[in-house]
Amino acid sequence: IAALNDGKYVITWHDQEGYPEYYNVYYQMFNADGSKLGSETLVNDTSANDQYVGGISSTSDGSFIITWSSMQDGSGYGIYAQRFDSDGIKVGVETLINTTTYQDQSGSTIVTLADGTYVSVWRSDNQVDTDANTITLKHFSFNADHTLNVITDEVELHAPTSNANSSEFHDIVALTDGGYVVVWEVESHDIWAQIFNADDTLHGDLIQIDN
Repeated sequence: IAALNDGKYVITWHDQEGYPEYYNVYYQMFNADGSKLGSETLVNDTSANDQYVGGISSTSDGSFIITWSSMQDGSGYGIYAQRFDSDGIKVGVETLINTTTYQDQSGSTIVTLADGTYVSVWRSDNQVDTDANTITLKHFSFNADHTLNVITDEVELHAPTSNANSSEFHDIVALTDGGYVVVWEVESHDIWAQIFNADDTLHGDLIQIDN
């Protein structure tokens, strides 16, 4: 769910219209009084295989962006994004976000930073360099022709524990100074956080949240 201008908000989800049909991603906008604004709308253009909803984030002008997992990047699931204007009309086309396509990328979340750019965080399964599941982030915007503009490419987050395989549980929040915080849980059930500056450099050390 994401808040829009004038008290409006938008909710996104995935739904299976009927077995054995695939899951697709939808959104519905609402007025401030809770009444529906328009009708539920299909997000994904690609309908082959399942599409699983990830995250949603709005911008100051009332537009919003939705991310989801789709099996179309050549090796399992990848992270895709679609932007919408303040009226819910698609801007550009669905766009692959992840650079690494090995195995699955799933469970995406996304935030809009103070400068209007985006950071998305997801889980990458069984990565080649670590043979482990990792939490990965990417900072990006879009060019005038709607192509992806990479600001900082994929950054893997690793917790200093003996059982640091990252679980599906992760989130991100934007800070007022342009930075952001990522939080995630590892398989040992420890919860970690990392603060980033607006230029994507680390702000301090890893923080263990739980005792």
